[in-house]
Formats: sequence, structure tokens, C-alpha cells
Amino acid sequence: MDLSSEYKGKRVLITGGGGFIGSNLAIKLVNLGAEVSIMDAKLKPYGFNLFNLHPILDKIKIDYSDIRDKVSVERNIAGKDVIFSLAAQVGEKISEENPSLDEEINIFGHKNILEACEKKNKNARILFSGSRLQYGKTGAEVISEQHSMHPMTPYAKNKVRGEKMYSKFFEKNNLETVMFRITNPFGPRASILNPGYCIVNWFVGRALNHKDLPIYGDGMQSRDYIFIDDLTEAMATAGVHENAPGKIYNVGSGTKSLFKEMAQKVAEFSGNGTQLIFLEWPEDAKNRETGNFVADVSKIKNELGWKSKYSLDEGLKKTIEYYKENMEHYIN
Repeated sequence: MDLSSEYKGKRVLITGGGGFIGSNLAIKLVNLGAEVSIMDAKLKPYGFNLFNLHPILDKIKIDYSDIRDKVSVERNIAGKDVIFSLAAQVGEKISEENPSLDEEINIFGHKNILEACEKKNKNARILFSGSRLQYGKTGAEVISEQHSMHPMTPYAKNKVRGEKMYSKFFEKNNLETVMFRITNPFGPRASILNPGYCIVNWFVGRALNHKDLPIYGDGMQSRDYIFIDDLTEAMATAGVHENAPGKIYNVGSGTKSLFKEMAQKVAEFSGNGTQLIFLEWPEDAKNRETGNFVADVSKIKNELGWKSKYSLDEGLKKTIEYYKENMEHYIN
């Protein structure tokens, strides 16, 4: 698929567009010729950073508003061809400490988007970003979209509810919704200050600042890490592909990596003599641990023609280089 021809002149809205995933997607879509607008409430600690958008600031429109505000949502969705619904409360621990906030943003905020589209923009394509945490403890390693879901935290449970809501608006209201279940994304422009936001980037930040990397347990759990450029390619593809509406897709590398091996690579590639420190599981973290997870990505590969291109090593080296050059913009 020629994404440049598909997006040239397309009017796109990205909610949460100043955060990690949204900003990388915005840069990609601007480069593809889209007219990009961003809606972001700048809520801490969810990763908004204006520097993320530095390469395209003169080419986009930004509305600093909240998806919980119906008037703002209606204003922003009007006339858009594709809506990437990325704004969210993203921390599992925060969702346990303040479940009502998680519900406000991850359920009622997204309901506002869907209802606004039904009312003002029925022809838009809308992509919802879910999480591999929706599956919970799987009892398996390679997980397809057909696997049962046992979400463990308010965050994960609300991602399941949100996905069902988007699916229902496709089935009952004929809105072109697409639902992603994303594994463990990493790469440039993520916060490096919060381990609950993006653990790989937090490790990178610690390693580049000469701090050791704490690992709970033996670090032998399987993970599926997806580099941000692969994820934004999948999102851009789903935003225009004729096969995507109404579908749920796992989005990951499909490649098994041990948590400990990821940390070892971060330490090695950072070149600062960083060490791995193995610790006992804290009770709260132990209760959130889902066990092994590798995504079966055959569905998105077969239906949309997408597959990841970057290895973990390649992605980590690009990520580390980015923060070496731009660290001052990510340490406050």
C-alpha cells in the first residue's frame, strides 16, 4: 500500500498527540502529506512533551483540550477523515490508586469521541489503541486475538470495556472503528521518568544517567517489544486499509525477548557500565505481573499486509542515540 498517496491531503486528528505514540505518529503522517491536528490535555504524568513535536510544529494544529470535554471533542472531530484515538490514562498503578480517574478518561472520554463521531462525523475512520494487558495472565506464551481475556487492573479492565465500546459502535452504529491490542512499545519521544509508562525507555534513561537497572525476580519472563516506527506504520496502515474496519488486531513484533535480555542490551548499548540489579518482587508489582507474552500477529499481517521491520537491537540503538542527543528535553 502506498501510504503517501493514501494520506496526501487527508485531514487527521490525533488525540493525545503530544505523547510518545501520538507525536511519532503525527510526524509520520505529516511526512506522508496529511493535514494533522492534535488534541492533548497535557495531563501529567502521561508523557506530553512539546519537544516531541518540534520537527513539525509549524505544520500542525494543536488544541490543548481534554477528551472528557464534549464540546472540545465535537469541535476537534468535525471534518476529519481519520481519527487516532490515543488519549488515555496509561498507568496500571495509577489506575489502582485512582480507578475513577481511569474510568473518566479511558471510558467516558472515549465515549465522547464515539458519540461525537456518530453525531458530527459518521464517515471518519477511528482507531482505538488498546493493550496486551487486556489479556491478563494467559497461561500461555504466544497469544492470538481469540485468546480469552482476564484483565487484572482497572486500567486493563477499562481497555477491554473501551474496545467493546468501539466494536459496538461499528456493529450497531456503522462507524468505521479499528481496535489495536499493542504489546510493549518503545523508542524515541517516550518519557524516561516513569517505569509504569514505558519500562524500556525508563531503563534507557537510567543507563544513560549511569544508574543501574532494577529487575524484579529472575527477569526470565517473555515479552514482545515493538519499536515505535513499526507501530506507527501499523496505525497509518489501519487508518486507510479497506480490510480494517470492525477488526481487532494484535500489534507487536511477534518475536520473543526475555525481560532480562532486553535490560542487558540496554546496559550494553548505552556503554556506561550500567549493571543489572535483581530484587524481590514487591507485593503490588507481583500482583500486576501477567507472565509470558508474545503476540501472534498473523492476522494483521494477512489482512493488512503489515509486519514489523525493526529488531529489538536496531530499535534500542536508535532509541539510545535519540536520548543521547536530546536528553535535556526529557529529564524534567
